[in-house]
This record gives sequence, structure tokens and C-alpha cells, in this order.
Amino acid sequence: MYARAGIPVYWIINLVQGRVEVYESPGGDVNSPAYERHAAYTAGDLVPFAIAGRLASSIPVAELLP
Repeated sequence: MYARAGIPVYWIINLVQGRVEVYESPGGDVNSPAYERHAAYTAGDLVPFAIAGRLASSIPVAELLP
């Protein structure tokens, strides 16, 4: 749904599995779009935060999870 709408990046704060999932670069077939890049970050990791394609900061996963 997000890839079809052309949302360039979206994050899932996955509380059940204790991780942050980042999806980037929507593309693929018009009828079945998907994200070309996916990364999962867990406790102890830093999630890179980009604005307009440029790294702005990194956020510790521990600060995003309860």
C-alpha cells in the first residue's frame, strides 16, 4: 500500500519483536509494487535518519522502544 502510494521511506516500530524496520525505495511492477531496500535494527543498533537522501542523524533503537 505504501509503495503503491509512492511513500519513499517508512518505519515500523515493531514492539512484539523489539525492532525497528525501515523500508526504502518503492518500485517494481505497477500492479505489485514493493520496497527495494529493507533493514531491521534491534537493541544496541542505531537507525540512520536521512532527510532528502542525506544522513541527518542516527537514533538509538532503545530510544524508540518502550
